[in-house]
Amino acid sequence: MDLALIGGTYLTEDSKGLIIKDGVLIIQDKKISEIGKKSDIDFSGRNLEKIYLTENHIVMPGLINTHTHLAMTLLRGYSDDKILYEWLEKDIFPAELTLTPDDIFLGARLGAVESALAGVTTVNTMYHSANKEADALQSVGVRGVVGNVCFSQRKEMDLHVTEELIKHYHDSGLIRVSIDPHAPYSCDNEFILKLKELIDRYSGSIEHSDLMWHMHIAETKDDWQKTKSFLQSYIKQDEIEKFFPNKSIFEYLDNIGIFKSEEIKIPMVAAHCVALEPLDYKIMKKNKVKVASNPVSNLKLGSGIAPIPELLKEKILVGIGTDGASSNNSLDLFDSMKIMALIHKGFRSDPTLVKAEQVVSMATSQGAEVLSYKDLGKLKKDYMADLIIINFRKPHLSPVYNFYSHLAYAVRANDVETTIINGKIVVENNEPTTVDLEPLMDEVNEKKQNLLLKVLENLA
Repeated sequence: MDLALIGGTYLTEDSKGLIIKDGVLIIQDKKISEIGKKSDIDFSGRNLEKIYLTENHIVMPGLINTHTHLAMTLLRGYSDDKILYEWLEKDIFPAELTLTPDDIFLGARLGAVESALAGVTTVNTMYHSANKEADALQSVGVRGVVGNVCFSQRKEMDLHVTEELIKHYHDSGLIRVSIDPHAPYSCDNEFILKLKELIDRYSGSIEHSDLMWHMHIAETKDDWQKTKSFLQSYIKQDEIEKFFPNKSIFEYLDNIGIFKSEEIKIPMVAAHCVALEPLDYKIMKKNKVKVASNPVSNLKLGSGIAPIPELLKEKILVGIGTDGASSNNSLDLFDSMKIMALIHKGFRSDPTLVKAEQVVSMATSQGAEVLSYKDLGKLKKDYMADLIIINFRKPHLSPVYNFYSHLAYAVRANDVETTIINGKIVVENNEPTTVDLEPLMDEVNEKKQNLLLKVLENLA
């Protein structure tokens, strides 16, 4: 049955910033078929399931998490307060070796539920056993871009797994697929070009035309040096210097040919982009690189602060990500929005930087553009029906002078009452409708004990 939301206030996120009070939104065939003032839309006598909203209810596009590792909910709180490379190589990588595909399905399922409860309707996730993450997302009803994380140390396997993922999951239901070399310091230049051959081969067909790159780039100031050291195992020093004449990771990627294209320019979602060189902006702009910034994770790991004001000035698209729950330690995008808005004001001593309206856009319409969706991120006719309902009748949300101010600085994840994805109610009255939450959390806690035992066995 089709669905009608009646009453409430609608933040459309369209190009004019239209806000509709006492409105109506009708969902048919997974899309928004009508939106407007209640006085302008006749919904009487129509076979619609009706949800009546009060003046305190705010309806807005679902949030879009542009970078995460969904199954890493299993490692939430496992390792904290360490620098990135120590955290990653001494703690996280060894723990991940113990995870089975079924574990990854479980962790991703928990992550999908956590996301939906927090108003996130689309995630961009990179991980091992990516097919299991895709299955988990579909089982909960959350939209996702899913990529198999690729490393040089297992290049043949990762090439095969990535191709199978494209064949079986791309544009299948709620899922799209991306090509995900982990980072320049873990994927050598020849392997990256092998992945490029794969993406070029498939992106030439209409059904795969929305394939994209997803990669960690310039996460810390040491990434360029770490990349040069890594490449010494694969190519000669003079070649390294040719590819890497400066400290610019993007110049290196450009020099090896990742952006080269005779026909279709493949979009690149670059996660982090904390340590950018002046040269990088020009290369990013020329090649339409889009940024998934992860302010909470970057702060927690001491990686630094991405130069968001400069990126916005250069008109480089920026979305917001949580990163994995092992480095955040949640998938709460409202929390990340608030940090995104505050950190630059404090660090630069300039309260005019990264305004509330901008971070809401980064988490909705601009986030959709970052992930190359043309029909998400806005409440607009013929757009996919991915939206959330927030009840502003709360002490911490009263009074209301500016909706965007509250969304950026005051709203919490648990203020989301309803989450609708692809026209289906996935969260209702703050409860998931597609998953029995208590048994899921019990199973996750049981897996935690098994994981700890396996890690200890591997260390013995």
